[in-house]
Amino acid sequence: MPTLASVTAALRAAFPTIQPSDLYAVIHWATGMDRRQQLTNRSIPITAAQNDAIETSASRLAAGTPLGLITGKIDFFGHPFSVEPGVLLPRPETELVVEIALDTIDQYELSSLYELGCGSGIICISLSLARPNTTIKAWDINPKAVALTRRNQLALGATHLTVELNDFFTAVDPHHLSRHHLIIANPPYIRHDVIPTLDPSILDSDPISALDGGADGLWFYRNLIQRYSSSPMVLEIGFDQASDIQTLGIEAGYDVQIMKDYSGHDRIARLIPTKWRNFGC
Repeated sequence: MPTLASVTAALRAAFPTIQPSDLYAVIHWATGMDRRQQLTNRSIPITAAQNDAIETSASRLAAGTPLGLITGKIDFFGHPFSVEPGVLLPRPETELVVEIALDTIDQYELSSLYELGCGSGIICISLSLARPNTTIKAWDINPKAVALTRRNQLALGATHLTVELNDFFTAVDPHHLSRHHLIIANPPYIRHDVIPTLDPSILDSDPISALDGGADGLWFYRNLIQRYSSSPMVLEIGFDQASDIQTLGIEAGYDVQIMKDYSGHDRIARLIPTKWRNFGC
């Protein structure tokens, strides 16, 4: 019977491009052994079923399948979220949306939060767990996304959260929003003509509705900013969209702050109504 050491060595030789952290995650998923156990129990036997699962998963990883879609789980903001094909797969940089939203809630004393497009629920659930006294509502037009968010909500105990299957622009009347509402979104922002050129691993896992931002990639931003211009916003954006978002925001009466992601790309836009400049002074 092979040991963990021999299986790991064989995998590293066969799939040298796989990151060690991903390999640890696959072995953990197949065997239940965490990273510490894997490092200290190298001689432990690996069953044939475990070995087959590890080899199959490593092969899928090497072919470009995202790790989360192999294990069915992804860690986001310190919480384990279930993920599945047909719902936008979370990316690490989206954690910045949560961090900046939390800062905005505290800085401007906001009591309600609305999310356009909840996906797997990573943003709204993380915020609900971090700020349980904040009223949070989330919408998505994808039934699979709403169902997945509700499962994650139940599993993680995010009780102060309402999730609805609906179009945000239909469900949320801008006249019913007060200054205490924060709008957050990681909307589709890829230009329509770029979609066919995306990596197959993205096209195979993420729904087109979560990617396609229209002819210029700005359809959702334009509608959000123009229609809900009395509310503060925290938005994830494409790396090349900062200038366009700043223009849209300034024209609608916002001060716009652009933040970079972990790779140094423009990634988050925070829009605060200009009339709030002296808030708290």
